[in-house]
Amino acid sequence: MLRSKNRMQGMRLLVENSGANEMTDLFEVNRNPVSEIAWACFVYSLVPYLGILFVPLTLVIGVAGVAVFLRRPSAGGGKLSAASVVLSLVVIGVQVFLWWLLYIIPELGRTI
Repeated sequence: MLRSKNRMQGMRLLVENSGANEMTDLFEVNRNPVSEIAWACFVYSLVPYLGILFVPLTLVIGVAGVAVFLRRPSAGGGKLSAASVVLSLVVIGVQVFLWWLLYIIPELGRTI
């Protein structure tokens, strides 16, 4: 329809080869499924109160992802595994604080 509208029906389209560079992939190819699982566990650990169940799992699988990366650097995923381990340490602090609040708030209500 576009060719008809622009009176180009039956004409060949010229495709110029400008010698442009090939498109590069913006995202790193990750062939390390262990690091992907560690990141998924980290995301699940962000759920308040319930997420504390996923923090130990994130730590174990994240360390395993770093070990896989050290054994096979071509697989990638080392940064993702390390980030999930470091961030899960922060999340465990927040989760413990939330559980402490869950305990201390009723205690403060009884004393007033």
